Amino acid sequence: MTVKDVATILGVSWDTIREIDKSDLKKRFSNSKLKNVKKIAIDEIAVKKGHKYVTLVMDLETRRILHVAQGRGKDSLKGF
Repeated sequence: MTVKDVATILGVSWDTIREIDKSDLKKRFSNSKLKNVKKIAIDEIAVKKGHKYVTLVMDLETRRILHVAQGRGKDSLKGF
């Protein structure tokens, strides 16, 4: 379901659901271990019209998301 759909069903704002989603993602992925990572993939995807991008870093062997950042380019990888 989209964030908008969930917000409509629950009768809350889009912003509320998005903040809950962001909080959950941070809890699940902020403590990722890199010790056994051998190969990574980096991809920049458009998330909204108007050139809003997100950069993803993924472990190619486990398909686990290691890093997500707003924007694209080398600056979006600084936190990784």
